[in-house]
Amino acid sequence: MPLAEHLRELRNRLAKAVIAIVVVAIVAAFYQKQLTDFLSSPVPKCPGRDLAQSHGGNCAVVVFNSLSSPFTTIVKVCLLAGVTVSSPIWLYQLWAFLAPGLHKNEKKYTIAFVATAAPLFVAGAYLAYEIMPMSMRVLLKITPDSAANTLNLDDILDFTVRMILVFGLAFELPLLLVMMNIAGMRTSPCSARRVMRRCTRRST
Repeated sequence: MPLAEHLRELRNRLAKAVIAIVVVAIVAAFYQKQLTDFLSSPVPKCPGRDLAQSHGGNCAVVVFNSLSSPFTTIVKVCLLAGVTVSSPIWLYQLWAFLAPGLHKNEKKYTIAFVATAAPLFVAGAYLAYEIMPMSMRVLLKITPDSAANTLNLDDILDFTVRMILVFGLAFELPLLLVMMNIAGMRTSPCSARRVMRRCTRRST
């Protein structure tokens, strides 16, 4: 296929992926309140703004610090939902663009990698969301009794995304090591010991 055809196919694949993300983000805009409440639910909230001072580091008040913060936060939440929910579509578009250039054994390894990587990432993201309330309570406990916690919802969203990405990618590490071992980019301890034994036998 000529270079122009490759670029044209890449443009079509990207257009389909972007359309899928935008459509899901528009649908998510109608449920932005539920999504925002879901993402901020790990925060131990105080009963009211006036009670934040008396509770010390046991809870926090979720606030917006600027006039445009509600709008930008809603846009981030909708885009995050769009990228997450439409991931099967844009991942398929990526696969459809790369698959014709792969050999049969490379396709087999790629399908096995994707089929294993997706559940591992979901498991890591689920674990991150489960331990997030505990981690937030530990961080809030550091607050002195004479101070109060007011958390920006935009910062909570960034913290949630970072936690999910860190745990999700950490769960991918064993799979990455296995794939590197299969590709010959690293050697297992057993094979390394065999090489050392052969070298010592030859030297003796």
